[in-house]
Amino acid sequence: MGQMRERALARLGWVLAGKYELRALIATGGMGAVYAAWQPFLERWVAIKILHADLAHCREHVERFLRESRLASALNHPNIVRVFDGGLADDGAPYLVQELLEGEDLQVALSADRIGTSDVFDIGLSVLDALNAAHNAGIVHRDIKPENVFLARDPEGGWKVKLLDFGIGKSDRPADELTDPGFAIGSPGYMSPEQALEQPVDARADIWGVGALLFHALAGVTPYHDEDLVELLTKVASAPAPSLAEFRPDLPRWLVDVVDRALKRERGDRFQSASQMAEALRRRGASEDSLEAW
Repeated sequence: MGQMRERALARLGWVLAGKYELRALIATGGMGAVYAAWQPFLERWVAIKILHADLAHCREHVERFLRESRLASALNHPNIVRVFDGGLADDGAPYLVQELLEGEDLQVALSADRIGTSDVFDIGLSVLDALNAAHNAGIVHRDIKPENVFLARDPEGGWKVKLLDFGIGKSDRPADELTDPGFAIGSPGYMSPEQALEQPVDARADIWGVGALLFHALAGVTPYHDEDLVELLTKVASAPAPSLAEFRPDLPRWLVDVVDRALKRERGDRFQSASQMAEALRRRGASEDSLEAW
């Protein structure tokens, strides 16, 4: 990771496509680096994600990066990070230009114990609204997890949820068939049983992901946990998810029921759409006492 960071830092000062000045390195990861960049013509800051140069010759990594760019750019929703542009850097690595967000991801906020039950409720609704837009466009995210839910600060001091990273997302269009043969796609702690079993997925895999996300945010642990990856995937693939009530018996029953239903093993037993799950949350939440007490 040290060498990747050094190479990412070496790009500072570059001007991409003659219009994006790389000013600061925000983060580096296994696939690429994210920069804060200045666009003089429009006088605005943007975020630019660039694939690591040594991965630019790997078809799998390039296609995953391009897929994220195309899927995200096809969506226009206030709870999905906006994509403005893309292209190739001077070293041949593809880049993606997005809105620059200030704030923190949900994992950081949860670790710092900054999220209350009412916040979890609002975050869940925002993620479901974003997924409803994606699903209506024929796109399944497949990697719902706290790190992909960003709490962006707004000028008034509040925050707005932004769903990130469609890198392993899948369109239902026949041309989008890029997969990783023999490998379960997703993040193990939030992966649906059908993903763990390497079966075809649809929008209901994202419903499971939201259930796991809410379970973690409310219970402090994911529905399944094991240090051994194979054992963890085996549990996800074969064992029923525990009820949220086992970890939070103090929560209102209606909220437990919504999360438990999202985590049903059989897809037909879950909510059948993001809008259906959001409606259940809104309807039950509106008819009950405020969640602030929990």
